[in-house]
Amino acid sequence: MRFAFLLLATAVLSACNQHSAAELDVRDVVLYAPVTAGTPAVAYFVVRNNSSLPIRVHRVDSRLFARAEFHATVVSEGLSRMQSVDELHIDAGAEVRLQPGGMHLMLMRAHTPVTAADRDTLTIYYGENHSMTIETPVSDRLAEPAGLSHSQ
Repeated sequence: MRFAFLLLATAVLSACNQHSAAELDVRDVVLYAPVTAGTPAVAYFVVRNNSSLPIRVHRVDSRLFARAEFHATVVSEGLSRMQSVDELHIDAGAEVRLQPGGMHLMLMRAHTPVTAADRDTLTIYYGENHSMTIETPVSDRLAEPAGLSHSQ
């Protein structure tokens, strides 16, 4: 009887916790240092929702920067501009690719000068009260691979 109760309690608690770090997968993270002091940094990565429910990513915190915002590149009347995006919606089983010329993460107001020798810790907040933390090296934007220019 006690064993059956523990099994039932475990099943109920598991159902309440519908998102876990295993359900949200972040890969291919590239964080480019600001080109000059006082300018934003940019990060690109892929976020995959491995769960059977939609996931909403509503905030990212950075150890090196005071502010992080999702931005989308929007083309209107032949001109390209960035538009702030409040949150990422990722359908069940789908992924969102943050990439040059599209959705990306802008990192603003560095706490101290940031260089390619640094590492940043990003905390990604999603769902009602879930988060995951990733650590990534900072890369030199001047050495970025062909096709990854943020200015495209």
